[in-house]
Amino acid sequence: MDKELANVALNVARERGAQYADIRISRTLNQFVNTRENRVEGVTDTETYGFGVRVLVDGSWGFAASSNVQKEEIARVAERAVSIAKANRAIQRNRISLVPVEKYPNAEYATPVVRDPFAVPLSEKVDYLLKVNAEALKVKGPGPMFVSSRMFFVKEIKSFASTEGSYIDQTLIRSWPTFTVTSINSQTGRFEQRSSLGTPIGKGYEVVGEYDLIAEAPRGAAETVQRIAKAGSRIQFQVGQTDKCVVFGLMGDREWDQNYNTVDHAIMCCPDATIQIYEKGVAVGPYGVPYTVESTFGISVEEAYAGNVVRYYRNDQLLYTSSVVPELPLKGAASLRDEGATIKQTNIQTIL
Repeated sequence: MDKELANVALNVARERGAQYADIRISRTLNQFVNTRENRVEGVTDTETYGFGVRVLVDGSWGFAASSNVQKEEIARVAERAVSIAKANRAIQRNRISLVPVEKYPNAEYATPVVRDPFAVPLSEKVDYLLKVNAEALKVKGPGPMFVSSRMFFVKEIKSFASTEGSYIDQTLIRSWPTFTVTSINSQTGRFEQRSSLGTPIGKGYEVVGEYDLIAEAPRGAAETVQRIAKAGSRIQFQVGQTDKCVVFGLMGDREWDQNYNTVDHAIMCCPDATIQIYEKGVAVGPYGVPYTVESTFGISVEEAYAGNVVRYYRNDQLLYTSSVVPELPLKGAASLRDEGATIKQTNIQTIL
């Protein structure tokens, strides 16, 4: 701590009538390193520097601050803080009095770190993140795989001094290496994401080795692929004609009375070779979608961030996403509305 600078504020405050004063001088460094797949997305370094003076005058607080850490500015800001405290007396109903505290004339604390992240070369950080991405991209899924990785570092250098005789220095460091992998199913458009399990922590660059993102990233990528493969179940069917009415869908665990109005989620193949989506007897989906005897329809229950969701497909192309939360368990239900109507190529799976 530069006690000379700190004493400027404390002395001016006392001379102007403050019964108590303190000053905090703070410098904060931030570094953000961002990569995606095989490239660097950005590197950002920021620094803030400034101080604040707090005073107590006749039971009223005053505060002022500046980013110009010079003797003349510190004196001016201390005077400003006293002026504000005096102005506050007019509206201060209850006078503030401080409880006596122990003084710490030469106190210091620093986050215990093995390696200061701000002393580590940028090239080393970038090389590590790109290795993380490369390992994740080795995992193959049903569609594209995307991965981004990042390192965030913060260093706060704080000095505190008060008229009670305390002079305290702190150096706080936080580090956070992390990644996010995204696996996409090209046929359904569904995607799953998984981020690193690590969180920001008060350690130095050594946490990069402790978290071992190079080992975790491919595990995370594999988990997204597994979640896409396991998420939900689907019934599929084809019809044997285009000139008769057939209803096929999913319904709750109750007796089936052959009335399509009781089917929770249904696709109706109409005799004009178009389909209509019904949910409990209410038409909800796109109108006039054509079909042939070669068309394969699907109704699936899939995982989503807000819970399970029902989606309707034709030839693996998404037709409609329901806004109705499915009431599990569900079972397959069919209604042949016209004589001679047939259903073929059915694949019905239990919805768990």
